[in-house]
Amino acid sequence: MKIFNIQPIKVTKYIFNEEHLDKSIADFGYESGFGYGGTKTESLSTLLITFGILYYGGKGKETILSHDIIGDNHYQFSFATENSDDNLLLSYDSSCQFNFESEGLEADVLSITEFLGAYYAHTEKFFQLYGFKTLPEIEQKIGVRRGLELSAVSAIDSLRANNMYEF
Repeated sequence: MKIFNIQPIKVTKYIFNEEHLDKSIADFGYESGFGYGGTKTESLSTLLITFGILYYGGKGKETILSHDIIGDNHYQFSFATENSDDNLLLSYDSSCQFNFESEGLEADVLSITEFLGAYYAHTEKFFQLYGFKTLPEIEQKIGVRRGLELSAVSAIDSLRANNMYEF
């Protein structure tokens, strides 16, 4: 993928509640991921990329979604954990965009994967300079960096869904 007119990464939200830091060591809820959108104006195709993190210190409220009887005295339960601002340790959102021209699926996946690697490195640097110092360790433990190629495929799927990708 030929990538050009890259706009700087903008941090659109950063909240850090240090009072929940002690709860996060033993028990935490964590979500992070990239999001994608595309637009086309005349001959220019644009990919918008967002990245967000929600990190909760302490466990949220558990709710039983369902329970089934699967035999004599055997039950199966389904739980959901709801976190709230009461235990929010960190919230981070950022975005950037660039114009692109497709060069074939394999080349495009590689280009987007490399771009996401640089985007993610920017996020790590932000947290090393301003934020929560152990965030890169947590992301490494849950394997976020290994998913960059899958994220690149998701970006292409998003473009396909918007009729912006021909391969």
